[in-house]
Order: sequence, then structure tokens, then C-alpha cells
Amino acid sequence: MPSFFKKKGAHVLMIVAATIAAYWGGWHNGFVYDDHDLIEKNSLIQEQFSLKKVLTTGYWETTRGVSNYYRPLTILSLKLDHSLYGDKPAGFHISNLLWHISCALLLYLLALQWQASPEIALVAALVFAVTPFHTQSVAWISGRTDVLATTAALLALICFRVARLRGKNDNPLGRWLLFTAAGVLYFVGLLAKEIIIALPLVVLVQEVLLRPAPPLKRPGFWLPWGVFIPGLVVCFYLRYQIINSLFFFVNTPEAWWVPADGQLSRLATVPKILSWYLLKSVFPWPLVFERGVEMVRGIGDWTLYLGLIGLGGWIYGIRLCLRRGARQAAAGLACFLTALLPIANIVPVFEPCMEHFSYFPGIGFALFAAFAWMALRRRFEQSRVLRYTIVAPLIVFAVSTQDRVTEWQDDLTIFRDTAAKRPHLYRAQTSYGLALLAGRHYTEAIVPLKQAVELKPTYGRPHYNLGLAYRRLGRNELAQTAFENAIECDPTLISPMNNLGVIHYERGEYGKAGYYWQSILKIDPDNHMAKNNLMQLRRMRPRRQ
Repeated sequence: MPSFFKKKGAHVLMIVAATIAAYWGGWHNGFVYDDHDLIEKNSLIQEQFSLKKVLTTGYWETTRGVSNYYRPLTILSLKLDHSLYGDKPAGFHISNLLWHISCALLLYLLALQWQASPEIALVAALVFAVTPFHTQSVAWISGRTDVLATTAALLALICFRVARLRGKNDNPLGRWLLFTAAGVLYFVGLLAKEIIIALPLVVLVQEVLLRPAPPLKRPGFWLPWGVFIPGLVVCFYLRYQIINSLFFFVNTPEAWWVPADGQLSRLATVPKILSWYLLKSVFPWPLVFERGVEMVRGIGDWTLYLGLIGLGGWIYGIRLCLRRGARQAAAGLACFLTALLPIANIVPVFEPCMEHFSYFPGIGFALFAAFAWMALRRRFEQSRVLRYTIVAPLIVFAVSTQDRVTEWQDDLTIFRDTAAKRPHLYRAQTSYGLALLAGRHYTEAIVPLKQAVELKPTYGRPHYNLGLAYRRLGRNELAQTAFENAIECDPTLISPMNNLGVIHYERGEYGKAGYYWQSILKIDPDNHMAKNNLMQLRRMRPRRQ
């Protein structure tokens, strides 16, 4: 027994060391993209702490006006970081890394509960810890949502599994306390991110596939799943009361799918999405901070059949593992598939196929990889080489993760990489152009912003962004044209109206300037910017007379 615990202690140190090595230097990175709104501009983070305000405010409500997410646990976590580190991003990055290490260690414990040897549990934890597919969740501070939710999910899986492994006569109260803890942790995880909503199904897959003959028809088998219902109901109730929404889809031109695209196209893309996640988990290159799959456009789209083949191979792999007696490998692969269902666009989501969505499902893939390696070792017991074959991919994963971490150092670096790898995506070009504007690279910003206009010519925002670039360069004629195009596409856009008012004001065309500022007040009667500009305009009139 002492040697066993000594081995586990060494494994813990290896997991911690490998994770730190893979993400070494990440604390030198800054705030990126959503981090600015989530931390630097968020009154919930920057102002005096108010628990009531945190619990009754939508995730983006204080910075973007509206929010389709309710994640108070993530806000509380970031507020704690801010109280410790202020506005220094290094502290936030270190916290992300510590949470990631916690997830890897919890996965090690879960693998042991799946009857893995300590060596196999170590492999599962290392695969999860160093895969570059999780870099977005760890190196990006806003990815904290996935890491926190997964921490709660792993604890819930462990509690449920330990309770199941105990006999009915072995402290019934203790068993039900563990079941109840799993339900509470499920609720807590949902308050960090909704991505773990399928956790009860993941638990079901775990319990069914890990037992040779699960008593599915016995009422006692299903009873513990009732612990998940209160948390789910309360979470949806809070969502409806606070953000007035039960669903996570936002119908905007930036959404990956909109109803006008048709329901069949959306559903036909589901196998393609699932296959993409499996492929990227096995071969996580190249990595891009944007969606990796385009929607299926019809039965003539060859990617539809590629997705079906991939999904079919996935299901065949589960059956093959069961036939070979590798129940844990089958359970891991099935848990991976089940955890992906909420983000597979079966129910519409804003943007599927993002790297950070793979974090929670990655639990299943890491377990599958470890147990599949164990099955291969058993099949080829005489091969000494196979024992160490897992080392090479782990090293490659860790080196790739280290390289990817450097690309998350700031907005300009990550979006330059994104625009180069996804030149056909509007948001990639827009984000790169705005990053160049923020860095005062006005001339360079013109190229990606023009490309964004070409990709979304009927959408007002890219025209406005292009106008900003021209305005910074002093090319007011081109800026005016871009702002006018923006308003033509979307007559409710206030920012281009204000800029047009300023341009006409600078030319001495006060009537036209007043027209645009008054138009703003028709849309937003309380707009202080338009009111102040009109007040300044009225002060100018006596001088003109």
C-alpha cells in the first residue's frame, strides 16, 4: 500500500509539472478580445463587490447591453482574481492555469474510479492536460467558463461513481449524500457555463457501459438521476427571470446559422460537427480562433457524406471496443460523443465548432485514449516498444501547446493568425482590422476591413469599421461614404450617424450635422453624445449670426 500511494504522489507531480511546462510563459500574455469587455470594462469586476448585482445580472449585460448567458460563478471567480491582482492579466492567467491543473488531477481520480491502473490514469490526465486543443480554454482568460464548469462536472462524475460503487447496505446515508453532492455540483457548474447541460446523460453512459449487465429495468437504478432535476430547473428559472431567455441562440447576422438557412441544412451539419471535434481531438492542427466548419448547403455537398462517414466510424469504434472487452475505452468514446450533443447544433447555437467547446467533452476523449492504449498493450504484450509509444504524442502535444500559447499574447497576434488561416470568415477579418486600428496601424487595417465588407456587404458594421479606418487617416470623403453605406444597411446604427454629424460639423455644414444628431435621438432619446453635440451646435449659431 505505501508504494501505491508513493506512485500516486509521483503521478500528481508529473501532471502538475507537465501542465506548467506546456503553458509556460502564458502568464506574460495580456487581455484578448472578450477579456476587455468581461474584465476591463465590466462594472461587476471593476466596481465595489455586490453579490446581489452579480446574481441578478446577465453575463454581458453591463458591457454589451444585452446578454443571452447567465454565468454568475464565472463573474465571481474573475472578481476574486481582480481583488487579488487588480488589472494585471498575469494573475488571471495563473488562475486559469491552476484551474486547468485541478481538472487534470480530478480526471486522474475519475480514471481510478473507472478501475484504471495508476499508470493508465496518469496517461488520461496527461492527454487532457497537454493537448493543444484545450489551449483556447486555458490561455484565454474568457475561457475560464469552460474550465470552471468542467471542474464541477468532474467532481459530480466522481461523486456519482463512488456512490454507485458502494453497496446498498454500505452506509446508505453516505451514498445518498454523494448522489446529492453530484446534483449540487451540476447546478454549480451550470452557473459557470451551460455547456455541461448534458452531464446527466454523460453519467448515464458512464454507469451503463462500465457495468457488464446494468439493471436498467430496476427502479433503484434510475432513482439517483433525480438529483440532477432540481439544479436544471432552478438554472432555467434563473435564466428566464434574469435574462428573459431559456435558450442560448442569438439570431444575428454574425450567427453561424440563421433560420433563413433552413432547418434541414442545420441538422445535416450535425454529423459534420461531431466528426470535426473527433478529428481535432486526434489531430489538433491547425488551431484557429474561429469556427472550423461551414454549414452543409444541400445533398450535393460532399462534406455531408464525410461527416456521416466520420460519425459512423465513431459509433463503430464504440461497438468494436465493447466487442474486444475494452468497456472503459467504449465508455470514454461514448461520453465524448454525449458531451458534444449540446454544441452539435441539434438545438441551434450561436457558433459551433469552437476550440474551447471541446474542453468538457475532452474528458471522454482523454479516457478513451488512455484505455485504448491499455487495450493495445494487452493485445501486444510482448512488444516493449508499445509501452512507450504514448510518450511521443504527449511530447508533440505539449510542444504544440507551448507554441499555441504564444499566439494568445494579444489581440493583434491572435487575430493576425486567425485572419491568415480563415480568410473567408467575416469576423476573422473584422477582428484583425479592429486590432490593427487599436494598435494605430491605420493603413494596414484597410485591407482586412475592406475584405470584411466584401464578405458581408449588406451588414452595416463592416462598413462602419472601414469608415473608422479612413477617418483615422484623415480621408474624410471615403469615411463619409463608408458611414453612409453603414446606415443604408442598418438605419438603427448610431455610431456612423454620430461620425457623419462630426464630419459635417467640421466642414461647417451645421444643418446636416444637426440632422444626423437629431436622427440619433429618434432612435435613442437618452443618448448623451447626441444631446451634447446638439447643445454645442446651438452655441455656435449666435456666432454665425
